[in-house]
Amino acid sequence: NYVMTGTGSANTLNGEANLIFDGTNLGIGTSSPSTMLHIENSSGNASAQLTSGTSGTSYINMGDTGNVDAGQISYINNGDAMAFTANASERMRINSSGNVGIGTTSPSNKLDVSGTGSTKLKITNTDTDWAALDIQAGGNQANYMFFRDENAERARIQVTDTNYMIFSNGSSPTERMRIDANGELMVGTTNLFGGGNKTTAFF
Repeated sequence: NYVMTGTGSANTLNGEANLIFDGTNLGIGTSSPSTMLHIENSSGNASAQLTSGTSGTSYINMGDTGNVDAGQISYINNGDAMAFTANASERMRINSSGNVGIGTTSPSNKLDVSGTGSTKLKITNTDTDWAALDIQAGGNQANYMFFRDENAERARIQVTDTNYMIFSNGSSPTERMRIDANGELMVGTTNLFGGGNKTTAFF
């Protein structure tokens, strides 16, 4: 092992430094580095710092000899965003508002997924337990699922704080059907006629 030492003058190491090179691995804070760069602080936190100019970007590149930056994590100071690259293309970004974009560099929601072909979000349980999509509104607000194309919203499902489930569709979605808190179905109307345990439909 080689221990780097210095005399204390400018731009040198002061005294015997805690910097070890064993011919292959470099250790900072450890005398037995186990990887090519091993940083250790046995009494507290360990960190590495990358600092660029105010309009620059800090990078961590990963790849092979044929493509040294096929994988990359970057922090973009101009806009305060963090980007993740795989196979030499950006795949995910977290913007300055904390929105996460997959397939988009400008996410407008907490999670924004964009893609070509058959784009879907899949939740799978690989054992024998159940899987779920849990939607929770704040306070007594309603929960919604919206269905849209690139031009407009086409349909929605709404669950109110009074336990109604409302189904709407159309170019400017209009309510077509609802199920009330008692499980009674109303089609083409928002009022139930003739008592309970009935289906009311207006055509």
